[in-house]
Amino acid sequence: MHEAEIGELIENGIVSVISAESLPITEETPYIDATVSISPTPVESPLVDQQFTVDLNIEGGKNIAGYQATIQYDDTAVRYVSSVNGDFLLSDTYAATPIIDGNTVTVAAASYAGETSGNGTLAKLTFEVVAEKESTIMLTEVLFSNSAGMLTRPYLEDGQIIEPPYLRQDVNRDGSVNILDLVYVAGRIGVTERTTADVNRDGSVNVLDLVSVAGAFGKTASAASLLSLEAGTIPTKTEVELWLKEAQQLNLTDPKSLRGINYLKQLLLALAPQETALLANYPNPFNPETWIPYQLSKPAEVTLQIYAVDGSRIRTLSLGHQDQGIYLARKRAAYWDGKNGIGESVASCVYYYTLIADEFTATRKMLILK
Repeated sequence: MHEAEIGELIENGIVSVISAESLPITEETPYIDATVSISPTPVESPLVDQQFTVDLNIEGGKNIAGYQATIQYDDTAVRYVSSVNGDFLLSDTYAATPIIDGNTVTVAAASYAGETSGNGTLAKLTFEVVAEKESTIMLTEVLFSNSAGMLTRPYLEDGQIIEPPYLRQDVNRDGSVNILDLVYVAGRIGVTERTTADVNRDGSVNVLDLVSVAGAFGKTASAASLLSLEAGTIPTKTEVELWLKEAQQLNLTDPKSLRGINYLKQLLLALAPQETALLANYPNPFNPETWIPYQLSKPAEVTLQIYAVDGSRIRTLSLGHQDQGIYLARKRAAYWDGKNGIGESVASCVYYYTLIADEFTATRKMLILK
């Protein structure tokens, strides 16, 4: 049925609709033995900019043809996004356009198919997190209407949003403060928008946030453990040098900051290998491409040569001048697409790859399996 037809039914008095505009509620508007509540409660706040949905539930409803509900929320913690009608009213319903007024939203709907009693969901409301903090989603007014237009009101139960039980330094919310959090913050340095990377909540992601994360790693954290991370997550030596220089210029003296700076020093050492080495390619066996990692104890001109089992050279990868460091991540390691020098895909077989870095040379074996 179209809205025009619904409007005609309303005008003829067949259905009493509550609009999302202010209704004449007085002290004489009776309460009924029903409760409207927000569920679930408490809600654990998601990350900043993420959304969550709560239900506006009714318990013990009697002879209800329409409702209007005004919900107040802390707009420094969340913002209203949208709402949809629930399943309590009969299927043929008319939902009014929500009205947003400051930090309140009013939703309303009515059924032209008759009255409903019992339990159910009046509406579902979606909010977006502005800041991870405790706050209340409050029902300030809920009104019911029966098919004759008589208004009643239920008892109300508010909902709570709680700050998640994470350390602020666990910025990626995986339950552990580690190098991944440091990389997460580093990738957002300079950002002034709301983000969990702004650990100290000063409105900007900067080296102070990096130091805070590093300082929360704890005594068991090992900078060398970064070598076990999935490729693509490791910062560069140059990046860590810059972070450490900026942190030292701040003259921080509190124990947590000093621990964070000490970790950055350990990380810098781990990213400055004492020997040059050719590492195992990944994946291996592979089809059709692979990455070949290596590490340099000093700057060097780097070349990678690929040979067939008969000793013939089939491809040369000139990597240019490289600084001291670990070239493990896919964006830094040598890449081979499984093709020879004229662009032809090579056959399934064992191949050898040789790293040449100035006077250093090393060879390892790999397998193409198609």
